[in-house]
Amino acid sequence: FAKYGDRVYGLEHPTLGVGPISNALALVQALPKGARLHLVTHSRGGLVAEVLARVCANPKLSPDDTALFKGTEYKAQRDALKTLVDEVKARGIMVERIVRVACPARGTLLASKRLDAYLSVFKWTLELAGIPVAPVLVDFLGEVAQRRADPDKIPGLAAQIPDSPLVRWLHAVDEPIPGELRVVAGDIEGDSVMSWLKTLLADSFYWTDNDLVVQTRSMYGGAPRAAGATFVLDQGGKVSHFNYFSNERTAEAIVNALTQDTPTGF
Repeated sequence: FAKYGDRVYGLEHPTLGVGPISNALALVQALPKGARLHLVTHSRGGLVAEVLARVCANPKLSPDDTALFKGTEYKAQRDALKTLVDEVKARGIMVERIVRVACPARGTLLASKRLDAYLSVFKWTLELAGIPVAPVLVDFLGEVAQRRADPDKIPGLAAQIPDSPLVRWLHAVDEPIPGELRVVAGDIEGDSVMSWLKTLLADSFYWTDNDLVVQTRSMYGGAPRAAGATFVLDQGGKVSHFNYFSNERTAEAIVNALTQDTPTGF
């Protein structure tokens, strides 16, 4: 607030029932003409920012763009993308800086076909920790798992599948797009009995470094930036997908990334 004054806003966006393109459209429709944006995002919110940055870089659609969203099941996303392009062009929106925290930019295996296995491990871990598991929660997660790839039912989750049309479209760029990208990434590592257990369970599902929800390598995805991209990687037993804004190192990195032209530690 010391840097941005009264120009600080938050976007509360649905994450399951609405896809990132529609989330980006909701943001643009709330903005004044000529807005210049610095965005800080967490998790799937980073996909919303990437969609907006991609459209702001080139507010027009080619047949190659719409071809990635072919089929009746993606009609809503095609229509939202066309409207987003028109709105960005009419309002002259610019994305100058994005601070992206733990974004599944290349998708997350949590949304893949292995979600059923993850949910089984999740339920077992809660029981092992003595945390009561409500049957309704297990049933809900099971229903989500069955419908995860259906863009009509759960477009927000379907968009995060690693080979989804959205993920492929975000990376289908011929040259770097304008703006700065600062990535805050994490990898949980065991430094106590409990964190070793969490690491073992997560790595057995992801088969690679992760923060319990997103595999670390996915956090570095997205379109290349003309102004360059930098990152901070936090590793340790306190790292998780839910701690970036409370862990001292990453909280400081987020503030530096927003407020400094050359953020320290990146």
